[in-house]
Amino acid sequence: MQGNIQRVALFILSFSLLTACDTQPVKTESMLYRERADNEANTMLSSAESLIKQVDKTQLIQHVYELQKINSMLKDVAEVYRNKSILDWKGQRYLALQGQLNSYHRPLSLAAIPLLQQLHNETKLLREQVEQAKTRPQSASSRSPDDMVNYLSKHYNQRISACCLMSLSDIEQLLPTNETYIPLKRLILNINLSLTRMIKEEGYGDTLLREINQLDSQLR
Repeated sequence: MQGNIQRVALFILSFSLLTACDTQPVKTESMLYRERADNEANTMLSSAESLIKQVDKTQLIQHVYELQKINSMLKDVAEVYRNKSILDWKGQRYLALQGQLNSYHRPLSLAAIPLLQQLHNETKLLREQVEQAKTRPQSASSRSPDDMVNYLSKHYNQRISACCLMSLSDIEQLLPTNETYIPLKRLILNINLSLTRMIKEEGYGDTLLREINQLDSQLR
């Protein structure tokens, strides 16, 4: 009798262990909703982590395109949770990426200064060349003053776009809007107007260069 009781007890214990192992916790609709959001966000975070590994911290100006893409991905991650009205979503991976981007703000702002100075120099050169073209005696084999100005302007626009304007635009978008960086962001956003004024208005180039150099001092 006692042996039968022991066998029954062992059977019940074994069955309980097996059923306990096989039972999976049931996910609620709320858990599944959050899981779908996490999966979508994690896909973007993985891409951002892969991209940021390619960034050379000593050559940030050559990686502004990648940094801009990473910044855009982080905004998209935030948008995923915002659209689903999910709070308390900033996990370690997101915060680590955002922290890395934040650490680049100051070096990026300093990298913008040489680009702005180069724009000043290129525009100063263009102004001098245009003045020379207007006063140069025209020969039968030379371009007309208007043709020469158009030629100079075309090549000037190509140079400043390639060397500076695209990178400056990316830098402006990467920098936060706070009292440290607002003056630089404003200068970058208005740089086309400033360069046009520099071409048209004698002496404005000196004013623009002083503003650039003053920003350089403030950012260091």
